[in-house]
Amino acid sequence: TLVLKRRTGFVRLALQTGSHLVPCYTFGENDVFATMKTSNPVVKTLMATFQSVFGISLPLLTSIVPRSCKCTTVIGAAIRVPKIDNPDESAVEKYLNIYIEAVTELFNDNKESILGKDSVATLTIL
Repeated sequence: TLVLKRRTGFVRLALQTGSHLVPCYTFGENDVFATMKTSNPVVKTLMATFQSVFGISLPLLTSIVPRSCKCTTVIGAAIRVPKIDNPDESAVEKYLNIYIEAVTELFNDNKESILGKDSVATLTIL
């Protein structure tokens, strides 16, 4: 799951500077830290509230030491972005959607070769 739909700052900055957007995805990143699973509704509510307020999750780590695991980063073709000093919301949304589409395609094109032919992994964009 990637939280991208509300994260427009990087697109706005790319438009203001005329920098390319480069789609990338790292497979295996979620395995670096062990997290505690909980079914406690109070804890789940606390975690959801934290994420909605701060925009990041509050993982319950079982250890602060990262685990040794294989991470593979795939990088897609650069997306050319015009230089717009003060981009409006429609321009930001247009290029964010292009970026999301490129990341999704990158994930789908590479998941089988990295995760295996039997992988049923899907990418969810929030």
